Amino acid sequence: MLSEWRILYSGAGGGPYNMAVDEVLLNGVITGSSLPTLRFYNWKNDCLSFGFLQRVDEQIRKNCGKLNVEMVRRPTGGYAVLHGRDLCYSIVAPLDGSLAFLPEDASRRVGAALATGLCHLGVPVALSLHEERQDYTVEEISCAAAVSQNELIVKGKKIAGSASLRRKGCYLQHGSIFMEYCGERISELLGNAAGDASLSSRSEGLRQVWDEKFSLMELITALRDGFKRQLNVNMVPAGLGALERAATYELMYKKYTTLDYRKQRGRLSQQHA
Repeated sequence: MLSEWRILYSGAGGGPYNMAVDEVLLNGVITGSSLPTLRFYNWKNDCLSFGFLQRVDEQIRKNCGKLNVEMVRRPTGGYAVLHGRDLCYSIVAPLDGSLAFLPEDASRRVGAALATGLCHLGVPVALSLHEERQDYTVEEISCAAAVSQNELIVKGKKIAGSASLRRKGCYLQHGSIFMEYCGERISELLGNAAGDASLSSRSEGLRQVWDEKFSLMELITALRDGFKRQLNVNMVPAGLGALERAATYELMYKKYTTLDYRKQRGRLSQQHA
């Protein structure tokens, strides 16, 4: 009998809302109150998200304010990602082996599921085999300048980035599939103009690197089927429950509306418990 997972498309949200939903989904799996979940979502406005431990200096804050770009800190690690012209996903599941994931291969299984979905659309995608990053400082580095193992590569270009965390025996990975990519805008926001050429040469948007046309919903459907096939699970469409919605708004206002939430007492220890 196939394990049952929830599939959720939550549409476009602001940065704090999107991050709060992902954490609420993780908390639900930890407590056993909700099914493992595959979620797809977008962004209402351009938003620069930062890794949990990434320092954000005053110049980056000024750049984002000047260009009317929202900022949010993810509960996961990694580096800066510019959202707004991407499709994001998150996946939450136990790591006990009773479902699809084992601790040592969760990242590989997610990468394979995404690649399977893209292959169904005819996209010649491969998974990166090694981790690479440019010699930037932690403050300025963009996700686009760092290639991690098991990330999506099309025609030699990175088209997606991801970050993950493990908490109390459960796994959260959320990622961004670049639909249209603008290295110059990212460099302008981060202030690393010297890295323009390198950023542009390493990453590209899916619609820029692959000419075949498909709608956003066709892409979501293909990716859903990729997860079903790779993880051998049954996907059940369902929205957020009433308690999850309430928890999302509470977490959004208490935590994610503040970029510096990690300075609050107890926040750091909660991330990797």
